[in-house]
Amino acid sequence: MDKEKSSVLKAWVLIIQLGLTVIAPIVLCVGVGVYLKMYQDADVLLLLSIVGILAGASGAWRMAMNYVGKDDEETMIVSGMYDKETEGVDEEDELLEEYKRNNEEREYVLGQRPRT
Repeated sequence: MDKEKSSVLKAWVLIIQLGLTVIAPIVLCVGVGVYLKMYQDADVLLLLSIVGILAGASGAWRMAMNYVGKDDEETMIVSGMYDKETEGVDEEDELLEEYKRNNEEREYVLGQRPRT
């Protein structure tokens, strides 16, 4: 029963955090646009609204990818970071392998069990 309550609570927290991540930049940019229009006679409300929407969408995308997992191959394919069609090993794959080797060495030195 406690495990179910915990997972429901985590889901609600994620939904609220995602909503705030989207709404905050939009409200902030629109507020700055309204202020500039009222007091400085600058007409940048539309531009700042678009910037706020893009910033909110970007933040939501990063949060969703962080929640799903950055190392998930499917996520990397969807985001365009990985292409199965590419033949051979490219520079990004080499850097990823080097990072994994360094991380395993660091965990070994610290006495932690290496991740598989």
